[in-house]
Amino acid sequence: MHLRAALQDPMVRHHDERVRVLNDMAASKILPKSHFSEMDAYAEHFTPGNNYLHDTLREILRSVIPSDDKYDLTFDLFEYALGMVYLDMNPTRTWSPPGAFGWRSGSWPAIDELNSELGHADESSPMLAAGLFGRDPKRLQSALERQQAFAQTWIRECQR
Repeated sequence: MHLRAALQDPMVRHHDERVRVLNDMAASKILPKSHFSEMDAYAEHFTPGNNYLHDTLREILRSVIPSDDKYDLTFDLFEYALGMVYLDMNPTRTWSPPGAFGWRSGSWPAIDELNSELGHADESSPMLAAGLFGRDPKRLQSALERQQAFAQTWIRECQR
């Protein structure tokens, strides 16, 4: 339940309207302007804000995930799953926030494995048990299918 509360419940005021934080989470909106000069080093990257957050969180999470490779994989899988949650909250959209998983090819086999696992998810799936997707396997499947389609396009774009 905590994961759902952290990802889906928080709201912010945007132009006199309350919107879910996840719908308004571009790096340019959540990072203080003072951090943008630090992000200049990432300007040539496909996902500068994501890469900045990846590197900033790395040392904070080192005691939890000591391996750099495992950290990269965990970060990419989180971004991928976050995209699914975003798509579930926006059922008419086919685009989700792009993540480093698009260009960090080492994560693709794990993403394929996650897609396969979630393709057979039922009510006992950890994501559903956490309260995501309204605990509804059909909503999870819909978000998964749209995220897979978006990810394929995003990965192709990153390979250009």
